[in-house]
Amino acid sequence: MESGENINETAEFGGGFAGKSGELHLKKRQSNGEYLELNEEQYTARALNLLQKEVGGGIMGYKTNSGKVVRWNTANDDYATGISGVKIKTLFPLVGGEQRFNALRERDEREGGLAYE
Repeated sequence: MESGENINETAEFGGGFAGKSGELHLKKRQSNGEYLELNEEQYTARALNLLQKEVGGGIMGYKTNSGKVVRWNTANDDYATGISGVKIKTLFPLVGGEQRFNALRERDEREGGLAYE
């Protein structure tokens, strides 16, 4: 962790998804039987809410050197990524729990390093 950085800082994500619209992200998830109860606005809000949560109390996460923010809600397995100051990248149910989360974190660390955990 660099001096002055805090894993619990609130990041801004421009309120929406990068590239595809939230609707297209949601349709992909719903085609897999996920988030069937949500509309586009609720799905986007759920991703944004998770990305802005502080780490601790069932929320695990980190930030990469490239600005990617990752959050995993261990209670419901929601996993979200976004680029701070830009957009939400994805929200999906993380299959594999902590083992999968750690594998994704290790991949991000190899690919560019972690700014902080």
